[in-house]
Amino acid sequence: MRNAVFTRCAILAGFILVVALAAILVCFRKRTEVRTAGNPPRPEIKHVILLTIDTLRADALPAYGNTRIETPHLSDLCKRSILFERALSTSPWTRPSILSILTGLPPSIHAATSKAIEIEAVLPDSIPTLATLMDRAGYRTAGIGYNPFLSYSPNTKRGFQEYYFYPLKIVESDGTETTIEPFEPEGNLEDAREAGTAINDRSATTVLTELTMNWLSRHAKEKFFLWLHYLDPHVPYTPPRECLTRVTSIQDIPEKGIYKTWLARFTNAISTYLGAERRLLHDIGTTRDMRTRRILHNALLSDRHILQGLYEAEVIHIDDAIGEIVARLKALNIFDETLIIVTSDHGEEFFDHGKLEHGHSFYQELLHVPLVLKLPGASQPRKVKDRVSTLNILPTILDLCSITPDPGGIPLPSSLARFWEDPSSPAWSPVLVAESVLYGEPGLAIVFDDMKYIRRGKAGGEALFHLATDPAEKTSLVEREPARMKQARRILDAHDAWSRSVRKRVWTDGIQTARHDKKIRNHLRSLGYLK
Repeated sequence: MRNAVFTRCAILAGFILVVALAAILVCFRKRTEVRTAGNPPRPEIKHVILLTIDTLRADALPAYGNTRIETPHLSDLCKRSILFERALSTSPWTRPSILSILTGLPPSIHAATSKAIEIEAVLPDSIPTLATLMDRAGYRTAGIGYNPFLSYSPNTKRGFQEYYFYPLKIVESDGTETTIEPFEPEGNLEDAREAGTAINDRSATTVLTELTMNWLSRHAKEKFFLWLHYLDPHVPYTPPRECLTRVTSIQDIPEKGIYKTWLARFTNAISTYLGAERRLLHDIGTTRDMRTRRILHNALLSDRHILQGLYEAEVIHIDDAIGEIVARLKALNIFDETLIIVTSDHGEEFFDHGKLEHGHSFYQELLHVPLVLKLPGASQPRKVKDRVSTLNILPTILDLCSITPDPGGIPLPSSLARFWEDPSSPAWSPVLVAESVLYGEPGLAIVFDDMKYIRRGKAGGEALFHLATDPAEKTSLVEREPARMKQARRILDAHDAWSRSVRKRVWTDGIQTARHDKKIRNHLRSLGYLK
C-alpha cells in the first residue's frame, strides 16, 4: 500500500514538474524553427544595428513615461518603431546580460556569472554568437563600444571581423602588451585614458559616435551588422554641463569654471559609498566601512534628485549622439532600410529599494529595460504590452534576416515578429527568468503572469510581488498567496532541472575559464567594480 501511494505521489510530482517545465519553455523553439513552414521569404535586410545603452532603466526615457527630460531623437525613433513596454533583462549587471543578448541563452547556460569578475567562463565553440551567425550569413560584422567587461571578453568578441571596444590596451598573461588599432589613428586614441568613462579627456560617448559615423560612411554599401555599446549613463555620472541644463529637476547649476569640481564632489562620494557597501556585501567590511556607508547613504539620499538628474543628463547626452548617427544614416540614404534595435543591459537604482547603482538585486528598476525595434521600410509603429525578454533579440534578428541557426542546437526563445506580423496569434505568456547578481547573496527572479518571484541566498529568502498592482514592489505576498508561492517554486524547480540538462549538453568538457590580468582589473576598478 505504501509503495502504491509512493508511486502515485511520484507520478504526480513528475507530472507537475513536466507542466512547470513546459511553462519555462513556452517561448522557446528549436533553432531550426525560426521561420515556420509555408511563410513567404522575407525581403533582404542589408543593414542591422544593435544599440545597447549601458545602465539605462526604461523609465528614464520619455517614451516610457519620464516627464523630467526630453530625448527628441530617441523619442522620434520610438514613434517609428515597435516599442515593447515591459521588456526584462536577464541580469542586473553587464557581463551575463550582454552575453544573453548575443547568444539568446540565459546566464545559467552561458555561465558568464562569476562574482570573481576578473575570471570569465569561455563559451565552447559549439555555441555561436549573434556576430558569428551574421558573419556566416555574409554580413560584415563590427563592434564599437566602451566597457572593460566587454573590451577584454573572449565571448563578446567572438564572430566580429572588427572589434573596437575601449579601453584598448591589453596586457597578456606573459607580460606582453597588445594595443588594438583604433579606427582613426589621428588623435592618438590608442593611448586611451584608463580611468573613468573618458577617452583622452573627451567624452567616450562623443568619441564612439565619431568612430561609428566614420565606420558607417566606409561600409554603407555593404551588408553589415554593427553593434554599438555606449557606457553612459553608467557611473561616474559626468555629463556635459549643457546636457544638465536640460534636466528640469536640477536648479542652480554651477558655472563652467567650477562645474568639474562640483561634479567631483558627487563622483567621489558615490565611489566611496559604493566601495564601503561592496566590502560589506562581500563580508570583508570593517566598522569604519559601516560608518562610512551610513553617513554617505544619508547624504546621497538627500541629494537623490541631483544624482538622478546627473544620470538623466547623461541620457540626454546619449540622445544627442543617437541624433548624429541617425542623421549620418539618412545622409547615406540607408536609414529607411536599416533594422535598428535599441535596448539596455540593465537599469539603475536610486535608493528605490535602499541602494544605489546596480548588480545587487532583481527589482524592476534594474531589470525593466527599453526595447525598441525600428523595422526597415515603411513605418509600422506599435506598442506591445506583453512581457518579453532581451533573450528574444537574437532570434528576432535572425528571423527578420532569414538566417537559420545551426540545426541540432539547443532551444532558443521565439522571434518577436509575431507581434506585428500575426497579432491575432495565441496569447503570449512566457515565463521570464533573471539570474546572477554581482553583489550579495546569489539568487534569481521569475516573472509569470503578473507575478514576480525572487529567491536569494542559500537559506532561500523569498519575495513575491504582483507587478500589476504593486509595480514598485513594496509589498511581498509570500504569506498571503500560498498557491502562487507553490506555483513559483514549481516553476523554479523546472527551470533548475532544464538548466542542468542543457548545461550538460553545452559544457561537455566542463566550464573553461579565462583569468583577466592586472591591467584589466585596474580598468574594472576605475568603474567601481573592484575595490
